[in-house]
Parts: sequence; structure tokens; C-alpha cells
Amino acid sequence: MHDKNVVSWTGMIYGYVKGGCYDDGLMMLLGMRQAGLRANQFGNGSALRACTGLRCFEVGNQIQGCIAEGRFAENFNALVDFHSKCGKIEDACCLFEEMSVRDLVLWNAMIGDYAVQGFANDSLHMFHSMMKKLLSVTI
Repeated sequence: MHDKNVVSWTGMIYGYVKGGCYDDGLMMLLGMRQAGLRANQFGNGSALRACTGLRCFEVGNQIQGCIAEGRFAENFNALVDFHSKCGKIEDACCLFEEMSVRDLVLWNAMIGDYAVQGFANDSLHMFHSMMKKLLSVTI
């Protein structure tokens, strides 16, 4: 491809990560940066999912710095998942608390992440909080 742009790079990153080729996805991100391009929210989100799959906390933290500039909700969901799967459940909880609007995906991520990390009581508490919050929104 002669004319590589943010969209083509992002598509490659997404494709590799979706296929479980996390290292290749991160290499695409590196290539994109070396070409002088900055990833958009979709590229950063996919790269963060690669870091989650690899449990690569250092690179994920670097990507978090880029994501914080844009503050897109789908990337915050990925950030919560990344931190919890890397064993940083406290950081995931802090990110969750920072969100002014919490969608169902984010609630479910926290509930599941607490459960996976072995915090059954916290998972149940989060579930009950979600139900209470969602009921108060719909009434």
C-alpha cells in the first residue's frame, strides 16, 4: 500500500488484535508512530486490548497516556479491563469511579473483573449497585 494513513494503520492493528496476534498489533502501532502518525481512539483501544491479552502493563500504561487525552468511553472500558486483568483491580476501580456516565458494558466489566480476580463479595456488591443505579434511571 503506497498511501498509508491512520485508517489503514488502525485497520491493521484491529485485525491483528481481533485475530489474537497481539504482538503483531503492537508492532503495527509502533510502525504507525514511526511513520509520524498518531493513533485515534480506535487504534489506541485495539492496542490496549493487545496489551490486555499479553498482560503487558508497561506498554499499556504508555497507551493509557494517549487515551487520557481523548477520553472516549469505549477506551475507558478497555482501560478498566486492562488494569483488572493485569492484576491492578484498585486502579480499575479508580477509573470506574472517575466515569461520570457508566454504561452497561462498564458495569459488566467491573462485575466480571472482580469475580475473575477472586473478589466475589465485591462483584456481588457491584452487581447490586448496578441494579440500584439502573432502576433509579429507568423510574
